[in-house]
Amino acid sequence: MGRVSAAAYHQGRFLQEQELLAEYRHCPWCRFDGTRQRVLEIQRSPDVWLLECPRCHAVSASRPATDAALAAYYASYYAESAAIRVTCGNPRHHARHICRHARALRRLAMVNLLDYGGGDGSIGHAVALELLKAGCGRIDLLVVDYNDRLIQPAHPAIALSHASALEQVPRERNFDLVMAGAILEHLPEPADVTRRLLQSLSPGGFFYARTPNVVSLLRVSSRMGISYDFTFPAHFHDLGQSFWENVLPALQMAGKEWVLVGSRPSVVETSFSDKFLRTLVSYAIKAPWWLLGKFYPFTGGWEVFIRRSVV
Repeated sequence: MGRVSAAAYHQGRFLQEQELLAEYRHCPWCRFDGTRQRVLEIQRSPDVWLLECPRCHAVSASRPATDAALAAYYASYYAESAAIRVTCGNPRHHARHICRHARALRRLAMVNLLDYGGGDGSIGHAVALELLKAGCGRIDLLVVDYNDRLIQPAHPAIALSHASALEQVPRERNFDLVMAGAILEHLPEPADVTRRLLQSLSPGGFFYARTPNVVSLLRVSSRMGISYDFTFPAHFHDLGQSFWENVLPALQMAGKEWVLVGSRPSVVETSFSDKFLRTLVSYAIKAPWWLLGKFYPFTGGWEVFIRRSVV
């Protein structure tokens, strides 16, 4: 019997009753407090379901894990995976993709870059190198992550700093590019963090996010008798096209100041050179969306670019 996993870099764990908090009474994204539809069962006895919000279309776990359970989970995970500090198989490929869609940054002499949940900073550092090649003169890269063992800058024009939490970053500090790749789905209460990240953009700045969009795939797998792993409690949310194209109203940020400028299946996070079969399957799964659009939900992941308007 096969098994489908929602992530390449995490595995789920069954939580006992004492490791779970009470069921959410509202959508953790838009605060909708009505009935949310059951989409998929994550675990049974104690039951945890994925629920879809009819207002913002976020799919979220019905019960969050306790802080102690999360601490135990991640302590065990990182102890077993000490070599993995970045959830992307090919940071350079990923960086070129981001810079291609945020090409306006190439005109800046200096770029302030925030890599939220950036692990060791490998992706942010790769973005910095791409921007330097494009003509930027200096990059200030701030990595916000619990991990404090960071990559060493490969160019003297890259200034790398670290904060263990977003609360340590002064609110008055602004960034030309804010990256939140493969991180928002890990946050039990993500709305305030996402709002803060968007508000930290400089005028003309870009926000990039990449999230899992796997529920449709897991539902099909379940009906075929194939077991699945949503990777709870690592992942609390599943966020695809319908969510991201409604996210600004959900965060009460609709208007002309923040504009969704890109919404598409996420870039394939591995490469043919290191994981040929997984990369080939990922491209094959995502490809039909370019023909069928929103009628094809099986993309596996989603990404967006949001730009703050120039005042």
